[in-house]
Amino acid sequence: MNRLALNLAVAIAWCALTGSFTLSNLGVGFLLGLLAIAISHTGGSAYAARILNVARFLVVFLRELVVANLTLALQILNPRIRFRPAIIAIDLAARTDGEITAVANTISLTPGSLSIDISADRRRLYVHVLDVDDADRIRQRIKQVLEGPLLAAIRQRPEETGQ
Repeated sequence: MNRLALNLAVAIAWCALTGSFTLSNLGVGFLLGLLAIAISHTGGSAYAARILNVARFLVVFLRELVVANLTLALQILNPRIRFRPAIIAIDLAARTDGEITAVANTISLTPGSLSIDISADRRRLYVHVLDVDDADRIRQRIKQVLEGPLLAAIRQRPEETGQ
């Protein structure tokens, strides 16, 4: 049985044992299952690390999504603000089609930015940004805040971690 399925089974069993099928109780069961798998299985710590990387990315992405929405709303509501749109090139650490697509989609989901093209050698992503005051700062922020945590969450594959 794959570890995620086992973890979900433990979470459901926890809900059945406690008699409460709420989302918060399911979350507690999932965390207990994660701990049990990490302790009892060879490679369980790699599974736990992957789950934590995914959770870390989701928290970071949701924070960026809220901040970008609020920033864009304030810019639109302020009639004095002049947008300075630009297309910037971002050197990618992502290499596979799936990684590049995930990075490009994550950027496009964030308001005020849109992935528009990739270089022929697939090492550079071109992004349209609605308001650019410092292109280097935007590049660095995208790489550190979006691409880095995303790649940490998706790069750990079972064949790479010995599972």
